[in-house]
Amino acid sequence: MSQGGGEYADAMAEFLRESGGAAVIDGGLATELEANGADLKDALWSARCLFTCPDLIRKVHLDYLEVGASVLITGSYQATIQGFLSKGFSQEESETFLRRSVELAREARAIYLEKCSNGSDDAKDRTKYRKRPILIAASVGSYGAYLADGSEYSGDYGHAGNLEFLKNFHRRRLQVLAEAGPDVIVFETIPNKIETQAYINLLEECKLRIPAWFGFTSKDGINVVSGDSLIECASIADSCKEVSAVGINCTPPRFIHELVLSVRKVTNKPILIYPNSGESYDPIRKEWVECSGISHEDFVSYVRKWHEAGASLIGGCCRTSPDTIRGIWKALRGGSSPSAAAASSLLSGEDPPPPPPRRIPYRNEPLRTATSTTITIRVSPAKFFHGLIGVLCGTEKVDHALDMFKLMKTCQLVDTHTYDLLIEKLCRNGRFEDGKEMWDDAKKNVLVEGDIKLMDSTQEQQHDFGVLLKQGAEGRVFVSTFVRRKCVIKERFSKKYRHPLLDSKLTLKRLNAEARCMTKARKLGVPTPVLYAVDPLLHTLTFEYVDGLSVKDILLGFGSNGINEEQLNDIATQIGNAVGKLHDGGLVHGDLTTSNMIIKNGTNQLVLIDFGLSFTSTIPEDKAVDLYVLERALISMHSSCGDVIEKILAAYRKASKQWCATTNKLAQDAVIRSMILNGSGM
Repeated sequence: MSQGGGEYADAMAEFLRESGGAAVIDGGLATELEANGADLKDALWSARCLFTCPDLIRKVHLDYLEVGASVLITGSYQATIQGFLSKGFSQEESETFLRRSVELAREARAIYLEKCSNGSDDAKDRTKYRKRPILIAASVGSYGAYLADGSEYSGDYGHAGNLEFLKNFHRRRLQVLAEAGPDVIVFETIPNKIETQAYINLLEECKLRIPAWFGFTSKDGINVVSGDSLIECASIADSCKEVSAVGINCTPPRFIHELVLSVRKVTNKPILIYPNSGESYDPIRKEWVECSGISHEDFVSYVRKWHEAGASLIGGCCRTSPDTIRGIWKALRGGSSPSAAAASSLLSGEDPPPPPPRRIPYRNEPLRTATSTTITIRVSPAKFFHGLIGVLCGTEKVDHALDMFKLMKTCQLVDTHTYDLLIEKLCRNGRFEDGKEMWDDAKKNVLVEGDIKLMDSTQEQQHDFGVLLKQGAEGRVFVSTFVRRKCVIKERFSKKYRHPLLDSKLTLKRLNAEARCMTKARKLGVPTPVLYAVDPLLHTLTFEYVDGLSVKDILLGFGSNGINEEQLNDIATQIGNAVGKLHDGGLVHGDLTTSNMIIKNGTNQLVLIDFGLSFTSTIPEDKAVDLYVLERALISMHSSCGDVIEKILAAYRKASKQWCATTNKLAQDAVIRSMILNGSGM
């Protein structure tokens, strides 16, 4: 275990001393940019804003400084030279974007400190502008972040997962960022041991003369996401004299306390933590999906516990906001752990209310011991309990929620809303018998009528629209009938976190866009299901049922008992023809994977499905991204099919009159893609 001596350790100790013993890191940059209107549905993610809206990045940095952040992490997490080159930028332009990420943070700090120096008689301004030491941390994301295919959350890089390849990939990027003048380099969301070692080797070889922080990511509270031991990874980081802090980022809050205790076992250096909100991100669709995330209030209620466990640099990652950071700053300043109820006032900037005379047991304690506890609350008891049960269900503490429900029944506070919440949660978790038992209990209390039919996950589930075939983040797909014809009904369901009016408008807009793109594709000669009906009230599309196998399932059988070379060539030709016609007509599919292609029984005709992410565009870059998504799907799922992408591109060139501009954009990434496939260094 490193003793943490040296100039970097001394500078870090001085920074924490001047920060009052604990410093506040900023919150999620990308998700806050998105909240301010930035379009991040791109392989570069937030790095796209470095050339599309740099002023917005500076604004978000300032927003975090004004609520108490003392560490600004730059917008370079997904900014790589290779990524910019793939978008058509030169080497010089790519390096300029990296430098800009640091410059924007430094400019925000300078603006903020100038406002602090000017002073103000306004109490609110005096709260916002507090002169203090502020560090700029240049973000370095993993190789998986560059791939933009979810690899950063698995740590599985395939052939590219060797030490020399990773060192060569990161080397120039690291040098450029260090030359831009940040106070520290922060290696974020590190998913595996091999990349940890690559970073350490680069720090020792490049002689950057700048301290570094290491942030690992975990999905089980024990290991990093690749399955490598987190303690072992942290120990590797601790061994490097350039490393001045080690910790955890982009990890659900429920794991943080134990992870801090684990990291403390292998390092005496400061521990940094900036968890995400607990929600899940879909790296393919580039959007957040509803999951078991926690509220800002719950997040803030953990802060003192994390600090007491040993964390001295605390902030937020994805889906945290300036409100969260304000709450963290107030919690650390206040010196006592706020309850989830009191945390609401911390977020709003008000002084926290006095603590209740009796505490509600912490969520990891058995709630059965609380039945004799006196609870003093100032809101409707029914609403209080219902809200608490909602939090417990949202954080997967279902058994604790059931214990709280029993307490509600004892107090005669149960209503239909609570039954609805628990029955739905039980059924979603596969606890159908428990759900049925609760339904029967509700009937006894004359709160519901009729019967409920519950099925296990092995049975076909019958809904109002038909038999559920598939459910995704945006909608459900059913098999049904339309005028005695077998059909598919796609329902776009509402999102509870959105305002109802906004949700309805967005859903209808996307529904109409999908219908228009699907119809236009068919007019262009691209085989698609026949669209039968659009229902703007129920938010459904009804279209032809295509009987056949997906190209994904067919290609997975290549070389075994499945298709032969001739059939493979035919499928590749059909894909190239279809995509070529689509692009020449100004349509981009948006989700060109082999799961969204069906070979129709009888005719062996390829049919494109799922136009939910489609849009109109004549820009070669958009079309190249379409082909790139297809290429990544083939590499990850169908490597046994050999050069099938080249066969598809050959057919694409014949079918598209505009193929040259599109394939040139795609070819700009050819060298890097070749190295990925061959596992060689750069």
